[in-house]
Amino acid sequence: MPSRFLRFFLFLLAALILPRCLAQPRQLRGTHDVARVPQLSPLMRAAGTIFSGQVTSVRMVPAQAGAVACVEIRFRVSHGFRGVHAGQELVIREWEGLWARGPHYRVGERLMLFLYPPGASGLTSPVGGASGRLPVDDSGRIVTPHSAHPIPYRDFARALRAGALEEQP
Repeated sequence: MPSRFLRFFLFLLAALILPRCLAQPRQLRGTHDVARVPQLSPLMRAAGTIFSGQVTSVRMVPAQAGAVACVEIRFRVSHGFRGVHAGQELVIREWEGLWARGPHYRVGERLMLFLYPPGASGLTSPVGGASGRLPVDDSGRIVTPHSAHPIPYRDFARALRAGALEEQP
């Protein structure tokens, strides 16, 4: 009878495959790409603020009495992971000299940022320079220098959350 044979075949197939599936270590979908970003853990440890967002304005702030010239960058936070929350407008200040050596922010640019906690002067910068400043492409994927392909945002965010939980005492 074909139905009896089919049930036996499916049972046998399940008996052979199921143990292998259960023996595989559980892994977040897409984390193999995130694992290729070796600085992810050090970035997370050093960052006071972690978020993805869009640049809404950039302006130079001239040096004033007792303060250095800086660049003020405003962001609309899309997703906050540490120190900020979604929907917040975040204003950071970077030392103006950093702009002479590094990449500039552009209005409309979308980024995933790992920022040092602001210093006594109120200035901050991305952790590890360019390593802490990852572009988000038009499809919402994180572009990293260490991965051949952009990482889907959902996978990157899931790995960040998992890493943040692992770092808790």
